[in-house]
Amino acid sequence: MAAEVVEEIIALDPTFFAQNPAFLFQHK
Repeated sequence: MAAEVVEEIIALDPTFFAQNPAFLFQHK
């Protein structure tokens, strides 16, 4: 489920995790 949210965010804002890498690691 979390992975799907991550994919949606990347689809909407590909730079989000580039700017907020800590968020990505927290929700793995």
